Amino acid sequence: MESVTKPYIVYFYPYEDERFFEKQKYSQDYVCCVMAKDQKHAIEKTEMIAVANGSRYIKIMGIANGKPEWVNETTPLRSPKHYNK
Repeated sequence: MESVTKPYIVYFYPYEDERFFEKQKYSQDYVCCVMAKDQKHAIEKTEMIAVANGSRYIKIMGIANGKPEWVNETTPLRSPKHYNK
């Protein structure tokens, strides 16, 4: 049986410390869109993307359904043009 994946948008906020006290200086990128089998899988992928792009710790702020054309599993989404379709 194949696992079905769908696009999820994960909203996050980057922090410098694990207790979420010290916010990152450049926190303009707070959204990732990934293909995942469920919300937990989407959060795991987002954490890997965020760490790979310089975030030390992240706090998940929310999750929503995305669109396949928004998916970018290497970097966070960077501009509002992704949402206006």
